[in-house]
Parts: sequence; structure tokens; C-alpha cells
Amino acid sequence: MKSVKPSKGRVLAKKTEKETKLNGFFLNDNEAYHPDTAVVIASAAKEYAIGDTVIYKTYAVQDIKLNGEDHFIINEEDILGVVYEDNL
Repeated sequence: MKSVKPSKGRVLAKKTEKETKLNGFFLNDNEAYHPDTAVVIASAAKEYAIGDTVIYKTYAVQDIKLNGEDHFIINEEDILGVVYEDNL
């Protein structure tokens, strides 16, 4: 099994799955909504921890294949925010 350690200011991430439901209705593949979010697998950026779900700029990633799965590397400045559950 191969691993990647991102260089300074970068994160290794894996794209999240498409949303297949909207307001209780199932969507087909063409209609499925997929925001540009990913789960951090490894991080050399101090602000992002492994397991964080981040929103990133669409065209600002470097695609890589790791252990047969698609991943990508994102520069810290191309991450727009972290997604979290609101506990209201």
C-alpha cells in the first residue's frame, strides 16, 4: 500500500460522494448535486486535520491515483472552508 505525504501548505484529499437525494426524492446520475467537497486524508497545512471535509476551488487540484483510487492534492490557499455540523 502506497502513501503520500503532502509538501508544506498542501493536503491530500478524496472527493466526497454525490448527493443522490434532494428533498426526499432520488436523483439520477445526471441530476445528482455534487459540491466541490473532499475529505482530508493527509495534511501538511496546519489549519486542516485528517478527516475534515473541505470545500475547494473546482479547477485548483492536482489529480493523482493512489492504491487504485482517485485522490488529489490541494494547495492550502485553494481551500475555501471546512464543512461541519451545526449543533443548534
